[in-house]
Amino acid sequence: MEMLKQRESYRIFGAGRSNNVGKSDIFLDLSTDWSDDILPKRMDVIIHLAQSEKFRDFPESATEVFQVNTVSTLKLLEYARKSGAKKFIYASSGGVYGN
Repeated sequence: MEMLKQRESYRIFGAGRSNNVGKSDIFLDLSTDWSDDILPKRMDVIIHLAQSEKFRDFPESATEVFQVNTVSTLKLLEYARKSGAKKFIYASSGGVYGN
């Protein structure tokens, strides 16, 4: 993300479940009932890479997995529509990253 931020023609926002300085611009825990009020009003492109960190804890963590992987994706799609996004890129799979 730092390489993208160095380009003057773009304004990049990172959202993540960690509010560590330098990691994410916006703290957004997709496992909660979050609101898009904390997100910028306008957005051109959304790249959605989230995956519940509990995807292997099934069925015990099924509710959180559903919240992150399904409900939050739907909410981000609605945010994309409202914010005028021209592209929504979704690439999410816990199996890709390993343990």
